Amino acid sequence: MKWSLDTHKFMSEITRKALQILTDYHITSSSSDLEIERAEQAMATAGVYSDEKAASGRIRRALFTYFRCYGCIDENENLTEIGRLFAENKLTLREFCFQFIVNYKLHSELGTYHPLRLLLLFLQKLSNQSKQQAFITSYDFSRLVEFNSYEELTDSFITEQIQNHMNNDHEVNERSIGFDVWSNILISSGLFEKNYNKALILSNLELGKWLLEAYGLTQNYYSHDINNGVFANLPQMPKLKVNVSNHNVYLSESKALQAYLFSKNIKNDEIESYIYNGSGKSFDDFLKTFDLVNKKGFYSDFAGLERLVGHCLTKINDINLQIIGNMLINLPISERQLQQLEAKIYAQNNQNKESLTHINVIYYGVPGAGKSHTIENDYNIDDGNNIVERVVFHPDYTYSDFVGQLVPKTETMKDETTGKELRFVSYEFKPGPFTNILGLAIKNPNKQHILIIEEINRGNAPAIFGDLFQLLDRKEDGSSMYSITNDDISDAVYGTYPRQKILIPANLTIVATMNTSDQNVFTLDTAFQRRWEMRLIENKFTEEHRFANKPILDTTVTWKTFCETMNSIIVGNGARTTSTEDKRLGIYFIKEQDIEQGDKSRNQLRKFPEKVIKYLWDDAFKFNREDLFNSNYNSLEDVIEDFLGKSGFERFNIFKTDVINQLRPTETKQATSEPIEPANDASQQ
Repeated sequence: MKWSLDTHKFMSEITRKALQILTDYHITSSSSDLEIERAEQAMATAGVYSDEKAASGRIRRALFTYFRCYGCIDENENLTEIGRLFAENKLTLREFCFQFIVNYKLHSELGTYHPLRLLLLFLQKLSNQSKQQAFITSYDFSRLVEFNSYEELTDSFITEQIQNHMNNDHEVNERSIGFDVWSNILISSGLFEKNYNKALILSNLELGKWLLEAYGLTQNYYSHDINNGVFANLPQMPKLKVNVSNHNVYLSESKALQAYLFSKNIKNDEIESYIYNGSGKSFDDFLKTFDLVNKKGFYSDFAGLERLVGHCLTKINDINLQIIGNMLINLPISERQLQQLEAKIYAQNNQNKESLTHINVIYYGVPGAGKSHTIENDYNIDDGNNIVERVVFHPDYTYSDFVGQLVPKTETMKDETTGKELRFVSYEFKPGPFTNILGLAIKNPNKQHILIIEEINRGNAPAIFGDLFQLLDRKEDGSSMYSITNDDISDAVYGTYPRQKILIPANLTIVATMNTSDQNVFTLDTAFQRRWEMRLIENKFTEEHRFANKPILDTTVTWKTFCETMNSIIVGNGARTTSTEDKRLGIYFIKEQDIEQGDKSRNQLRKFPEKVIKYLWDDAFKFNREDLFNSNYNSLEDVIEDFLGKSGFERFNIFKTDVINQLRPTETKQATSEPIEPANDASQQ
């Protein structure tokens, strides 16, 4: 493999532990067998390997090569600065992976180049031609690893790869080309994530832009020093003047400094209320002391890399920047904890807003009452400020469709001994819509996310939610009251070991729609319903209704008059028939074009009767048609043919006399006391 990273292990908290044991036991390749055996036993005890048998021989056979590959030790098996900081827990896993992959350099016959820079240039060129195609598939990767310089990224190559994206007809053994290892470290660095097609996309666009600019500047030789290579070009704040002699007393304010420099979303008063310890002065005084006023969010593009930035600042020949760097190095919390803190502040600041008090809501009502329309308005779906995922439940919809499922993947590998091509099947978790939006909500704590479930009672909702049922109980701040353990969701959302407990954050709202008149659908039990707010959508015409007063076809009867007349009959009959108020016509049961004459063609005229009249015949009055329709009709076909065969108000002769009188326009009723009689024989009409 040309871009050679270790193909057996990913960088993780487990490998950090292995490095710590090597360091604690002072192990080198010249160590005695007894010393190495003791270190391997310690690794088995610490869980690096499953048992002593599995650990036996690993240090000499694998670990030295592994840690040399990742820059933790040099050719003489001494810890590099990066390795030491990682072993001493002074860099997070993300920070380690980021600095390594950014500065990773290869040599070719045409010179040296950075693989990450090649990947970023590839994405940039893809985006220039088609933003929708700005992702890296395993096949793209298999082509890119063969490049020897950036100049090989020609326009024709980009066009070819975009066409491959659209055809999606290339299968690649990801393991054989190292795409699995590279994907892991790129995702662990926080710079990339995978989309629904399991292709790599940039998750931090601004950081990607900075890297391309930094790569274009003169580079120092990368010797695994913290402030070398690309990081020599780290943005520096304008010259600071720290107005305090003993700055060590402020080391405990690392959290406040982190929130101020790395987040644009947390306000100064929020930092003072939730993070700053005070030290006898206000947070504003703290900013003045360190000359940080008007520098809020200076490193926001580097959020999650706070310690790494801190170590780089300590290398700069500026005592004031070194002080700031030392404060960041002493950060006691992780990036994820900062995200959780931002989410908590966001929830507390917005707890009185309607959008956050309605955490789990079911909008219910008759068909066409405007449930989906109400959701669109209530949550401002179209304003672009919310991230929305929409699904539709149905009888065949399952937990696997909603949450995700393991899917088989056939891969091929060449046996190096026999030369034969081997095929094997592996399984990977493909996230569903719930897992996808949960991950987005956790990564973007200051943005509202909405999961819309249409027709929630047309599927077996308790079964579809499964273990997620426990998460629907929410606390006052909007987050889940209880957590669950789900390794698949954890891997998909967080991506790195150790696995995390799953909670629904406060910035993820779940709303659903439910038709109350649906027949032969699943019922929602009391335990499930009590975890939702139920909101009835009233079936009443308002001034906002666009076509309420528009006449139906060539008649003088408006849609509002027709709808209200039918509904009053349905409700009036409810006490003695099977028709109940849930069978009413919704005010948006039809679309405006359904009542328009249009070109007066038969197909256009059929829209209204075949939607509305059919519903009244087949559903609302299925068991008591004589209460609405002329008794002469024996089939829906006859009813529709009669409706189409007449013109104007006479189309409604399909109904009983008293119904016709209720539909008759007011001025006509006043002009004559004689009703328009329907024909006596439906077959002659």
